[in-house]
Amino acid sequence: VDAICCHRVSEGKEQYLLRWKHDEPSQAVLSWHDLEDLGPIADFLQIYVGNYVTSLKSGNSSLGVSVQVASLKRKSPHDEGSTSRASSQDTTTSTSSISAQKLEVYNGILQRKAGDIYPIHLTSPRIPRIDATTVPTPEMLAAAKAHLADGVKKARRFVRRQFLDQLLRIPGPPVTFVNDRNKETPSLSFTYIQDYVYGEGVSRTEADAVMLGCTKCRPDMGSDRGCEYTRRCDCLEYATPDFKSQGLSKEEQKAHYEAWRAGELDAAELPKRFPYRLDNDQRTGIKQYVLDGFYLESRNVLYECNPKCKCGPKCKNRLVQKGRTVPLEIFKTQQRGFGLRCPVNLRRGQYIDRYLGELITDHEADAREAFSGRDKASYLFWLDKFANDDGPPGSLRTNDCYVADGEKMGGPTRFINHSCDPNCRLFTVSYNKHDQKIYDLAFFALEDIPAGTELTFDYMDPEEGEAGQAVHEEMDEGTVAVDCLCGAKNCRGKLWM
Repeated sequence: VDAICCHRVSEGKEQYLLRWKHDEPSQAVLSWHDLEDLGPIADFLQIYVGNYVTSLKSGNSSLGVSVQVASLKRKSPHDEGSTSRASSQDTTTSTSSISAQKLEVYNGILQRKAGDIYPIHLTSPRIPRIDATTVPTPEMLAAAKAHLADGVKKARRFVRRQFLDQLLRIPGPPVTFVNDRNKETPSLSFTYIQDYVYGEGVSRTEADAVMLGCTKCRPDMGSDRGCEYTRRCDCLEYATPDFKSQGLSKEEQKAHYEAWRAGELDAAELPKRFPYRLDNDQRTGIKQYVLDGFYLESRNVLYECNPKCKCGPKCKNRLVQKGRTVPLEIFKTQQRGFGLRCPVNLRRGQYIDRYLGELITDHEADAREAFSGRDKASYLFWLDKFANDDGPPGSLRTNDCYVADGEKMGGPTRFINHSCDPNCRLFTVSYNKHDQKIYDLAFFALEDIPAGTELTFDYMDPEEGEAGQAVHEEMDEGTVAVDCLCGAKNCRGKLWM
């Protein structure tokens, strides 16, 4: 389908006029369809309805460009062609397989194959040759205008059902949706995925080839919870040492940390911590693993065990990799678009979900930012935790890092809004200590979060130093500042995009 050109109400049913793709736009097949046919292009329908309703709210009595030029084509270098205008000729032609629908078809016929509808352009004398670039006609526009907003009421409900169906297909605890403020529905163009999708130029083949697991741990250790001793678990080889546990002063801790970073200390002899601890909720008696305070209060990398480890699948050092265990709810906020919340209480350090998207190269990320413009919301997260541009030869450089783009695909966490005083934080989770380019980004609760509270994190949270300061000092030329609407007492007032 090339575009949705117009709509009408026929015998109490909403119908939409589709223009089908054709090498010669003027010869494109045009056809009217009931909502039931539009499931595969529900994202097109959603944009059309949104544009139409916006034109009505703006007081556009002629229905304006949103109806006459409702070209909802997916962008490609070849899709900058014609938009729509008018035709008054009306010929009903259909194949026997769909004749019962009594669809009006212009410039050809339609065939149904394996549940899909296909147009066939014909030049038979029985089928008038119509210039498809002249659709919709004034009569069509008048019919659409006659019903105003009521003419797309069922389409709105149809779009909502399509979105709810998307959420039902997400594995794990339910992801629900609530909007008690208006009729808006999140974009149907977004694809929900369960893991990273690798874009062009992204590969983990080399890293997987050198993946190593812990060899000294066993499934029956630690009361059948796998890894028990930090010094025996090879997965913690590069984990940040816990110098505080040695009773050192802050100055001594800093000196030891710098010596460790410089490779001057034997990592095998340093005190380490597993990322997760078993927490007992005194109110409910429920025990579950949460992020240890040593990690929660820092930005240290969480190293989990992997498929090559000897500790077994029940190891306590496997949490994020097992997936989301809490329900989530997407909802319409008062003034910040859609947000995300959890319908059950979350405990401090509790794992929520990962941030997912398409993994792309740094070069591709720059190109996408340049194409979309600075004023558009960015869903790009650079996987640069291990980058060291000032390091010795062989160190990972920032421009060699991959980027997670969650604009078109990802998970429910794409709806988490910013706050200058967040209740969640994003942590690096690695399953392969030798892979510095691909790792997970996982959200954990920074505090006890009551059920129904919006989940937030700091979009500008730097790795080191006071929040926001590093961002202010290193703004790229052309960076756009927008008002921050988080409402926190310590709100910085602006977000830089």
